Amino acid sequence: MFKRILMAAAVVVLGMGMAQAVSPDAFEISVTPSLNYSVAIATPASGIEFTGIDVGTTYVSADTATVTNDGNVSADWKITGTALDDWTLGAAPAANVARVLAILNSEAAGSGDFDTSNDDIGPEANMDATNFTGDQTGNDVAASAQRLMSIRLDSPTDTSYDSTQRFRVEVTAYPSSEF
Repeated sequence: MFKRILMAAAVVVLGMGMAQAVSPDAFEISVTPSLNYSVAIATPASGIEFTGIDVGTTYVSADTATVTNDGNVSADWKITGTALDDWTLGAAPAANVARVLAILNSEAAGSGDFDTSNDDIGPEANMDATNFTGDQTGNDVAASAQRLMSIRLDSPTDTSYDSTQRFRVEVTAYPSSEF
């Protein structure tokens, strides 16, 4: 009987020694996504043009710009406007100051679709549910999704310049968590 107990104990000890001889190992998987935040803007060949305008008048372009998220992930869009010539951009028309407004919509917008408090182009601003929004927004825009951008010009109340005045409108894509 003692022999049996001794043999059983030896088997257990040997079995434990074998279990301790197993040495697991592991490795990590590292994934770095390649994210591309980008937009492409298509306009008619001549761009958005207002010709033969009068001072102190509101104009809405019949043409729209098509803004496409050509990145590979959802994005939030921001818009910036810059005057390139003698007039400046402002929140309200004044002498040599124009107000340019923009909204994202599924079709060309009318003058009454714009909100003068939230849609004027100037320093960089979010194209969110409040600003620059018709029936579409620049918030969480899916990859390959498109939006039509309508433009409204409120011409200066007076001007001393009779040359063409140009404005640059820039849309920039950011991670969809931006706003």
